[in-house]
Amino acid sequence: MSDIQSKETEGLSQGQIVRRRFLRHRGAMASLAVLILVVLLAATSIGWGPIPGWWKWGYTETHPVARPGGAPTLQISLSGGPHIRIGDFPFGQDVLGHDMFAMTMRGVQQSLTVMVVIGVVATLIGIVVGATAGYFRGKVDTVLMRFTDMVIAIPVMVIGAVLGKGVSGAAWFSGAAAVVLGLALACVQWMAMGRLVRAEFLSLREREFVDAARVAGAAPFRIIARHILPNAVGVIIVNTTLLMSSAILLETALSYLGFGIHYPDISLGNLISEYQAAFTERPWLFWWPGLFIVVIALTVNFIGDGLRDAFDPRQRRIPSKRRLAKAAPVAPAVASELQQCVSRETNPRSGDLSRPAGGTTSSTKEPAEPGGPDVVLNVADLSVDFYVEGEWYPAARDVSYQVRRGEVLAIVGESGSGKTQSSMALLGLLPPNGRARGSAKLGGLELVGLQGRDLHRVRGDRIAVIFQEPMTALNPVYTIGFQISETLRAHEPIGPKAAHRRALELLRLVDMPDPERRLDAYPHQLSGGQRQRAMIAQALALDPELLIADEPTTALDVTVQAEILDLLRDLKTRINAGIVLITHDMGVVADLADRICVMKDGRLVERGTAEDIFYRPQHPYTRALLDAVPKLTALSSEPSVRKHGPVAKVHDAGRSPSVGKRTTHDAGAVPALATEGLSIEYPKRGRAPAFRAVEDFTLRIAPGEVVGLVGESGSGKTTVGRAAVGLLPVAAGSLKVGGVELAGAGAKELRRARTGVSIVFQDPGSSLNPRWPIGQSIGEPLVLHDIARGKALSLRVEELLDQVQLPASLRNRYPHELSGGQRQRVGIARALALRPSLLIADEPTSALDVSVQATVLELFAELQREVGFACLFITHDLAVVELVAGR
Repeated sequence: MSDIQSKETEGLSQGQIVRRRFLRHRGAMASLAVLILVVLLAATSIGWGPIPGWWKWGYTETHPVARPGGAPTLQISLSGGPHIRIGDFPFGQDVLGHDMFAMTMRGVQQSLTVMVVIGVVATLIGIVVGATAGYFRGKVDTVLMRFTDMVIAIPVMVIGAVLGKGVSGAAWFSGAAAVVLGLALACVQWMAMGRLVRAEFLSLREREFVDAARVAGAAPFRIIARHILPNAVGVIIVNTTLLMSSAILLETALSYLGFGIHYPDISLGNLISEYQAAFTERPWLFWWPGLFIVVIALTVNFIGDGLRDAFDPRQRRIPSKRRLAKAAPVAPAVASELQQCVSRETNPRSGDLSRPAGGTTSSTKEPAEPGGPDVVLNVADLSVDFYVEGEWYPAARDVSYQVRRGEVLAIVGESGSGKTQSSMALLGLLPPNGRARGSAKLGGLELVGLQGRDLHRVRGDRIAVIFQEPMTALNPVYTIGFQISETLRAHEPIGPKAAHRRALELLRLVDMPDPERRLDAYPHQLSGGQRQRAMIAQALALDPELLIADEPTTALDVTVQAEILDLLRDLKTRINAGIVLITHDMGVVADLADRICVMKDGRLVERGTAEDIFYRPQHPYTRALLDAVPKLTALSSEPSVRKHGPVAKVHDAGRSPSVGKRTTHDAGAVPALATEGLSIEYPKRGRAPAFRAVEDFTLRIAPGEVVGLVGESGSGKTTVGRAAVGLLPVAAGSLKVGGVELAGAGAKELRRARTGVSIVFQDPGSSLNPRWPIGQSIGEPLVLHDIARGKALSLRVEELLDQVQLPASLRNRYPHELSGGQRQRVGIARALALRPSLLIADEPTSALDVSVQATVLELFAELQREVGFACLFITHDLAVVELVAGR
């Protein structure tokens, strides 16, 4: 939905975008208006600094006291003085005759001062300490955190009381008591902020967009200020608002103990503390200070929520159900634009693939009624829409199919085709701005519109899901055994021990190695294939009638993928359930599927048996999808349906169809990359010992040469690539990039080497700063090395976008507004910004659709011919290596 989402930000600067988002946050704007009114009332009524006051009484003046127990009434003083009329004291008086309105306004002034000082100073101290500890780690982190622990160990009230008492006596000039007390309290309120910022920095510093900034040549303080801190701003804003709203309560507590602001000055906390004894006779003494405390705290929190959302380009407010019901249907032209915006990664030269060029196509309609007792799921005219910018946009339209017992129905298509959303609608797993229409019957139960307990009974019991990424789908703080047992106990009256035994049986069912030990392991302690097996075991826990497998092998190594495919093929016959396989991998489809549905732009364009789709495809899009699949030359040119595991034969390692013959290079030229006996270690961290990931590795890449580096996860190939761009230190041996030795290199040598080497990361979403428009990400290497600025920088960014076949209008878009293929092209554009002599391509196509993958590989080959860079192409896909590498 990139083109639709970004209309509101087109052509605006970052400051304008933030301001516009904040202005559209109704709760924040209303709260800001209330807070401004409170501040203006407090500042102008009794005067504040140079601002004169218009209220007739001062907060230190005393007057005849009105009758206790009620509102002020008419009264004549014994000395024959003036009448005291109703309205002279709108908030009443205290027992000494002070005007409560004037005192409350003075209290608002002082409490606001304490709140702002604590919020600003404590936040700044916390950011400095947390950022320094989290980014530099090691001894710096240890020293700062131990100091923080020492401060935390001392009760805040005691520290605040000592500091407040020590400084408040000298602070009565010009109303400075609140400032001094705020500074004193800020010295003991920064610890929580410091720990939160440290935790955010520890997490964010490992993200690939930070690594990309390091490779581009950014200094540590630039990375902290421009990359990490903006991405931690949400946590900082939320914690700052909590600090500010709790500051008044802390001051109240100190005033109650006699250590806060006290006579002759006033704060809201001071008023509540001083007049607690008069609560029964004069309750208004508490009404107004308490009301203003609540109002200030609530408005500050709402303003903080608005700022957090405004600074995060990924935040989108979900409208109410009432507003969703009134939303207008989508215009056909806009709907077409929406559907095509993420699917246009197909080769633009291939033309319109939405309609068959001629002939007939397989029927895309099935009977609306079940065809027999073996039908598990019957979907008829299912549509899924999403509410965006006041209108409903379709993600899937009129989808109809049936799933039978013991059958695998594969739904294939590129990203944005609607295959996942139409399946998630069966379980009510659409986001809040989504809706489903039509019919989907599980047996005789209608799933569309099912809610509450009825839906809960279906989830996990009758329908189970194998999610695409088990590391994020599994809870990281619970063991595998606990999570499987939890699924069992949520639906069946079973005890903990019985559930534990059943969980062990399920792990054996999915061929988990050493299941007794894996049962008590956490997700991070398992390999990718083992996590996927655990996810499958959890899905099978209650013998579901229908199993939805959403991209179950995406981004897995070919060896691990083969194991999971063997498992699914075996389970198909053992559990006799219907399986809906959602994937873009045609090899997986050929291995498992009995019938296939092809989706494009939210519609089913073709369906049929596996043999029909692979041997006799009718729709142009289906043919284009099959043609886009990389194939080893040893395989038959005609697609084959493999029912007994993946088939592959290794071709001559020195030849490639993209090269045609072994590429020769000048033996005397300085190699783009040269390693000799290279060893790379991950240093010891905590109790974890040092780990040597690469040992005695020797490789030479000549200028302009493309070398493929293949292997499964854990083989060390990515480690070599990261060391080549200076992201990992060399433990032993030699590593030269463009003749510059990186082993033991200092900052200057490393910066010089990085001008000639760039990297394209595996995950394009993680490698781009989510807070930056893509034009800024592409141009950063040029800015860091003082190559271009201003208009020249803008022109160079547009050239790079054109070079990777992206329109210049995308430069103001954010990464989340682009499709996966578009983000990967942006990553390539950034890598080419400095015209490197060596490019490290780390699994650049592993998570892309086959059509998008084909386009990116074609683009890569074209750029390599034009620019002539040498490349270390890291992958686990031999067919991809054959397309791009010379050896």
